[in-house]
Amino acid sequence: AKNLANIQKACSHIQVMAGAGITVENAKEFVLTYQPSEIHVGSTTHENGSWASAISEERVRALVALKSL
Repeated sequence: AKNLANIQKACSHIQVMAGAGITVENAKEFVLTYQPSEIHVGSTTHENGSWASAISEERVRALVALKSL
């Protein structure tokens, strides 16, 4: 994450999608700090952060809301 801005500048022709470690709880700070054009998430969209649990509409909506930042 610390090098994302440098990677984006050096590789402006390549889409860099941050993902590993992004959660509903830290996504806003990450987006505000690094301003990625996209992020990749997985288990954080599920209840309790578990793949075995159902997808949480509330958690997905919280992530989608970050598009307006």
